[in-house]
Amino acid sequence: MKRLFIATTALLLTFIAVNAVNFNPNMYGYNQNEKELTKFFDKCKSLYNPSEKTFKKVQDTYMQLLDKYPEKRELTMMYYGYLNLIANCPLANKEEGFKLMQDALPKLSNSIPEVLVAAINADIACCYLKGIGTPKDEQKSFAFYQKACEIDSAYAENLSYLYYTGVGTKIDEERAFSLLQSCYKKAMDPNRKSFDYSYVIFSREGYEKLFSFLLLERDDVDSLAKEKYREGLRDLYIYRDFDAAKISFESAVERGLPNAMYELGILYDNMIKLNIEKSESKEKRDQWLAKAAEAGYYPAIYMQGFIKFNINATFVAQENKAKADAYQYFKQTADVGYGPGVKMVKAYEINGWPKEANLFGDIAKGVLSVAAMASSIKNDGVVAGLTSQMHNTGEQYGEINTIDDFLGALYRQNEQLKAKRRELEQSESPSDKNVYSDVSSGGNVNADENLSTGMFADLSRQYREWEHRASKDIDTFNKHFGWLAAHKVNNNTGDSNSSDSDYDFHNHMYSSAKKALKTDLEALRNTRAAAAKDGFNIPMGMIEDTVEVSLKRPDPRE
Repeated sequence: MKRLFIATTALLLTFIAVNAVNFNPNMYGYNQNEKELTKFFDKCKSLYNPSEKTFKKVQDTYMQLLDKYPEKRELTMMYYGYLNLIANCPLANKEEGFKLMQDALPKLSNSIPEVLVAAINADIACCYLKGIGTPKDEQKSFAFYQKACEIDSAYAENLSYLYYTGVGTKIDEERAFSLLQSCYKKAMDPNRKSFDYSYVIFSREGYEKLFSFLLLERDDVDSLAKEKYREGLRDLYIYRDFDAAKISFESAVERGLPNAMYELGILYDNMIKLNIEKSESKEKRDQWLAKAAEAGYYPAIYMQGFIKFNINATFVAQENKAKADAYQYFKQTADVGYGPGVKMVKAYEINGWPKEANLFGDIAKGVLSVAAMASSIKNDGVVAGLTSQMHNTGEQYGEINTIDDFLGALYRQNEQLKAKRRELEQSESPSDKNVYSDVSSGGNVNADENLSTGMFADLSRQYREWEHRASKDIDTFNKHFGWLAAHKVNNNTGDSNSSDSDYDFHNHMYSSAKKALKTDLEALRNTRAAAAKDGFNIPMGMIEDTVEVSLKRPDPRE
C-alpha cells in the first residue's frame, strides 16, 4: 500500500525534471531560461533538513522573486508553501505553507499541467488527513483526494484505501477494489504514454492490496479477522500508529489470516527505516514474512526477495549473490503469475543480473581485489602475487565454483611462484630479480628488502601506493553505484521512496569516485610505463584490472 504522506509533488517534479526533454518547458508554468526561478524551485522541493541560515536565505530569495516575477507569483507561492510543509526547521511555518498552497491552487489550475494540479490537490488532502498546517479533517481530505483522482486516475490508489478503511467516508469495499483495479490496468497498459504518473506511483504495495482484497472475499475468511485487518491497515498506513496496528494485526493472525502476518512484517520494516528498535525489528520482520510465506501468501515471498535485492552490498560479489538469492523468490512468485514477480523476472533478463550465486567464482575472477583492499594485510608479496595472475584464475587454473577449487588454485599458484623463485635465483639479470622480489614474494621473502634502491624500487612503491588509493576509491564507487542502480530499478517499478537530496548525495559521490578512479588508472598505467621505459617490468595488478572493469560498467543513471 502506498503511504499517504507529503511527497507526491516532490516525486512528480523530480520525474518531470528527469524527463524534461520530452516536454515544452513553458507548460510547467515557468521558462527554464529563468535560472533564478529554476534554482529556487529545486531548493524548495529538496530541503528536508535545512539549517536556519539556509532556510532564511531561501526565505529572502522568495520575497525577491515575488517582486521580480509578478507573473509567476502563484507558482512561487506554491513552491515556497511546499517547502514550509516538508522542512524540518524551526523557521518553517506549516500553517503558512498550507495556506500558500491552498490559495495558489485555484489560480494555477488553468496555467500548469493537470498532473501537477492533481498532485497539489493530493498534498492538500494529505495535510487535512495528518493535520499538517491545518486541523485534521478526514472528510475534507477525502474530498481533495477525490478531486485529485478526477484529474489524474493515479490517485485512485490513495482514494481506494480511504474507501476500504472508512476514513472520511463510508466503507465501500467494492469501490475500493474497483479503483485499485482501474489504476493497475492503466499502469500496465502497453500503450501508455512515456510519462504516466499512474505508472510511477502504482507500486508493488498497490498490487499486494489487490491480491489481499481478493483473498478476503472468500467465504471462509473469519469476519472478525477481516475487521481487525481493516483496523490495522488504517492504523498503520493512515494514522501511523504502530502500537495500535500491531494489536489489530496480531488479533487477525490469531484467527489465521496470512494477510495480517505480512502486514506485521511490513510494520517492522517501517520501524527499521525509522530506526525504532532496529535490531529487534529486523528479526521480527523476517519472522513474520517467513510465516506469511509458509502460509502461501505470495506477496510475502516477493517481499523476501525484494529485501535481499536491495541489500546494501559493499562489494560486487556480495551484490551478485544478493541478486541471485532474490531471483529465486521473484521466480517463485512469477511462476504463479504474481504481477510484481513477473516484472522483476523480466528486469533480470533485461539487465543481465545474476540468477545463480557463484560467490567463490566471482571472487577468483575479479573480486579478489577485496583482499588487496584490506589495509590490515601486511604481506604485500602475497597480494602482489595474487593480483598479477589471479584476475584470470578461471582461465589459468580451471573453473572455480567451490572453496576447494579456490584453495586448489592458490596451491597451484604457489607452486608456480616457487618454481619462478628457483629460476630467478639463478638468473644474472638484475631486472629479473627486481621483478621476482616485487611480484612473487609470497613465501618468506620481504619484497622491500630485496628491491634495489634505484628508480625501479621507487616506481614499485609508487605503484603500490596508487593501488592502495585506488582500492579505497573502488569501495566508494561500488557503494554509490549500487545505490544508484537500485534507485533506477525502484523508479522503474514505482517502488522508490528516496528523496531528491538522497539522490543528489549518491550522484555526487558516484561522480567523484568515478573521476578519482580515472585518475588512479592513469597513474597506475603511467607508473608501469615509466618502469618499462627503463627496462623494468611492473606486472599489471588486480587493483588496476578491477579499476578498468569498474569504469566499463554501464552508468546506473542512464
